[in-house]
Amino acid sequence: MAGWGSYYARSMDEELGTEYSPDLLTKKPILLSPYLLSVVAKAECEYSRADERVSLGANKEAVREFLINLESLAAAAIDGDSINLVDLLTANIVPETPEKGRTGGAPVPRARLYKQLIKKHSDPKAAKAVHFDRDFVFALHAELCGASPDDRRHWAYRGAQAARPDQVHPRLPQKRTVPPNRIERYMDDLCGFCNKEYYSPQVQACLPHFQIEYVKPFKSHGEALGRHVSYLVYARRGLCRTAIVPIALTSIARINAPVDPYKVDHRSPSQQPLALWVLHGAKSLEVTASFVRDIDGRLSAIEEKWRGKVRSVRNGDLCDLLLHDLLANPVINSTYAIRLSGKTPPAIGDAFAKLQEAGVIRPLNEKRRYRLFCADDVVACYYQVLDAVIPPSWVPGKALFYD
Repeated sequence: MAGWGSYYARSMDEELGTEYSPDLLTKKPILLSPYLLSVVAKAECEYSRADERVSLGANKEAVREFLINLESLAAAAIDGDSINLVDLLTANIVPETPEKGRTGGAPVPRARLYKQLIKKHSDPKAAKAVHFDRDFVFALHAELCGASPDDRRHWAYRGAQAARPDQVHPRLPQKRTVPPNRIERYMDDLCGFCNKEYYSPQVQACLPHFQIEYVKPFKSHGEALGRHVSYLVYARRGLCRTAIVPIALTSIARINAPVDPYKVDHRSPSQQPLALWVLHGAKSLEVTASFVRDIDGRLSAIEEKWRGKVRSVRNGDLCDLLLHDLLANPVINSTYAIRLSGKTPPAIGDAFAKLQEAGVIRPLNEKRRYRLFCADDVVACYYQVLDAVIPPSWVPGKALFYD
């Protein structure tokens, strides 16, 4: 899993330059070329259409859950974790027993932590209630570190001392950063920039992310902080109501690209870092719009296939409810189904037997008390997407589903 660090170092150094010195975002207007503004406008229109289509469709919860799961796995992979789809899909239903090592204050896996935070920060209602200030930035950083938002150990910008080896990011290069005595000024300016609507949603989401990458206000989790600020800006500006913008997934997908599509019409990229960063974001958003439509189509096809197999499904009955929910939660057990539907255990057992007979689900284990069932079609869809955008060596654990 060493490919991401070398790729990121090469692309950031060659495209954005290591000599860039950040400026205050609210100090003066940021001028962008008409070509770049047209690319941004086209990307925003494409994504808004895709998001509207998903929002009006029957599978909007499933598409949103699918995107959040993929983004959580990609973000954890950037942090150095292996991609564990099994753990993410079973997090809400597998009991936390001592033999599984999930008690006694053990740290939550990064993907599960990111999933919780992405859900919160990509919700339009919650995002509009956020006021960016110093306390919010500190609380957000504490959450990204896996601590309580009120944990004061994380309520401080980085100092002048060098980071310990265990605090150095495993994949991102250590680059020249601004002096610690200027961080507070930059971050206060960034908060003021995020609270107002200066530019289009895409530009306003890109610039704070870019600023955080170079200011590096904290010793760790700076790249995650930049992504979550972007999620909040996208949500509060209304660009994405249902389909989140998968920033981490788009970044990882560029590793295996034979030709970088973002180096377009820029003779001297290192002299235009802000514009090039916005161009990266706009091109990524445009590609992601088709990606969202593809996922929506795949899940709709799976549900149509299931309903053709299961006999006598009536609208609103238990099987109908489970068929729809399996698109968003492909690993379930009886406890989860009871909580979802309010039905009795015998009724749940009959519905599971009916779905198993039709080939919609299959048992993952032979336990009687905590028996898990898996919808192979949806899990296979996850792995098809992961294999298309993430290096295969980063995606272990398929045998846990397909043994």
